[in-house]
Amino acid sequence: MLWAAWICLFILSYPQTDLVVQTIHGPASFHIGLPAWMFAGLMFALGVSFACGMASVFKYVGEDFPDNLGPVSGIVGLAGGLGGFLLPILFGVILDLTGVYSSCFMLLYGIVWVSLILAYITEVRKTNVMGSVHPVGKAV
Repeated sequence: MLWAAWICLFILSYPQTDLVVQTIHGPASFHIGLPAWMFAGLMFALGVSFACGMASVFKYVGEDFPDNLGPVSGIVGLAGGLGGFLLPILFGVILDLTGVYSSCFMLLYGIVWVSLILAYITEVRKTNVMGSVHPVGKAV
C-alpha cells in the first residue's frame, strides 16, 4: 500500500506549471497540471491505500503483541490521532511559507518515502530467501 501511496503522492506533488518556450515561430506556452477528475481519482486511490495500510498496521499489532494488544493498540491509535491533529497544522504552515498548494503532498511524499525505507530495513531484509546461507555456514 505504501508503494501505491508513493506513486499517487509523486503525481500529486507536482505543482501547476505554466511554461513558455521560445521557438523559432515565437513563444509556445504549455500548461502542466492535473485535471479535476484525475486529482479526484488520485485522492481516492491515496485514501484507499492509506486505509488499507492502517488496517494492516493493526493486523501486525495483533500478531506481534498478542499479550499486550490493548496498550499497544492504544499507543498506535494515539500516534494516529496525534498525526491527524498535527499534520493539517503543519500543512497550513508549509502552505503559508511556500505559497505552493501541492507542498503538503510533497511533505507526505517524503514521509511515505522514509516509511518505505524503514519498512525495507525492518521487514524485507529479515526475510529468508530460499537457499540462503547464514553467516555460520548452515543453510536456512
